[in-house]
Amino acid sequence: MRKALLAFTGIVLVAAVAWTGLWFYGKSRIVQEIEAQAQLFREQGNEMSYEGIDIGGFPLGYTGRIAAPRATMSRPPQSAGQSAERYAWSAPWIEASATVMAPDTVTFTFPKTQEILLDLPEAGTSPLPVSLTSQGLTVTTTRKDGDILFTGMAQTMGGAFSHLSQKSGMVDVAWAVRDIDLSGKAAEDRPGTSGPQLALTYAVADLDSTITIAGGDAAPGGTVRLKGGAITGSGDSLGAETTGIATMADLGASLQFESLGAVPLDIGIGTIGIETRLPNDAATDAQPFAYRVRLEDITIADLIWAMIDPQAAFPREINELVIDIEGDAIFSAAPSNPEAFAKAMESGLPIDVDTLRLKDITVDALGLKATGKGEGSLSGDAPQGAGTLAIEGFAGFMNSLVKSGRIPPQQAMVVQLMVESFGKSEEGSDAIQFDFEARDGMMYVNTIPIGEAPAIPR
Repeated sequence: MRKALLAFTGIVLVAAVAWTGLWFYGKSRIVQEIEAQAQLFREQGNEMSYEGIDIGGFPLGYTGRIAAPRATMSRPPQSAGQSAERYAWSAPWIEASATVMAPDTVTFTFPKTQEILLDLPEAGTSPLPVSLTSQGLTVTTTRKDGDILFTGMAQTMGGAFSHLSQKSGMVDVAWAVRDIDLSGKAAEDRPGTSGPQLALTYAVADLDSTITIAGGDAAPGGTVRLKGGAITGSGDSLGAETTGIATMADLGASLQFESLGAVPLDIGIGTIGIETRLPNDAATDAQPFAYRVRLEDITIADLIWAMIDPQAAFPREINELVIDIEGDAIFSAAPSNPEAFAKAMESGLPIDVDTLRLKDITVDALGLKATGKGEGSLSGDAPQGAGTLAIEGFAGFMNSLVKSGRIPPQQAMVVQLMVESFGKSEEGSDAIQFDFEARDGMMYVNTIPIGEAPAIPR
């Protein structure tokens, strides 16, 4: 028994020593990981500093505090004679935690207050300090094969700043965002790539903001309140192109100014959807691009409608606005490189469109609904392609124009006769359709030549 007890005691002591060694090894790895991420940030031309790292939590995990972290990002000036843009961030502390078995996975917990300084000389304003607030803000990072995987969440995030404007006086801005979730990957720099190498998805439950304008001799004072519902989206720039998708529900704005009678003026959008696709690098060959925006259920305050349409001639509905285009173009400068793109813009648009596809254009508002689509390309300076346009409610829209006094009755009649003579319609439907075609330097509408196709310089 004595020998067995001594053996057991020895095993326990050895295990304790081994575990202690493992804990201190993990502590060293966490410090190395924090410094590695800071160094990665520095290698991108930025600054990162902190006063020290204090780690405890023995024996099962690690809990450390990074004291007084500070980061500064600089961006070269966009034009001669300007100073560089500078973005500075600081916090009183950040806590970092991990487990003994996974020291390369670190969870950062942020304090309730942080500070940001925006120094944007080209905006013509003095450096702007911004105070950030948050509850439950955490970010977890894991280094894997040179990349960094991350997740983040917060119960609330908000902020506030004040700006003195010569025209509008003091402008105070405050905002709050709730129930935030995000995840993604930041990739290491790879040969042949430019711009950030990042992929992420995010979701927000709702947001609100208040902008208070003191006003002055040149501009009246007032308040603008913004609110929004759920926001979801994703972005990916890890490959040869950058793609982005975002949707937002129930965006609303309420404007209240003494000069407008101090009555709240409300504007709302039921749904906003945006999709983009752009190449990450310039090339001599054509590359794909895409852009889509969709707005649904737009509402405007009666007072604004009364100013726009005092005769109440139009149906006060804006149901849907859509533009959805894609194509191929030669990018002599990539949009992902703002400096090169801005410089190229000085001598013309650095995008040479080769083919263009109009997947959808829709205007459903004021009693008129127009939908179109088409596809075309450039042959020399002359466009080649075909498209269709369908219009519903045209007769009623013309009557509204006449009722509003924007067009004389005789002119409206001539326009309506021309549209109906060129257009095609089906029995039992008020929709009028037009088939457009550009070929051999000529433009055709429903097979009828109407003139030369416009030259498009390239």
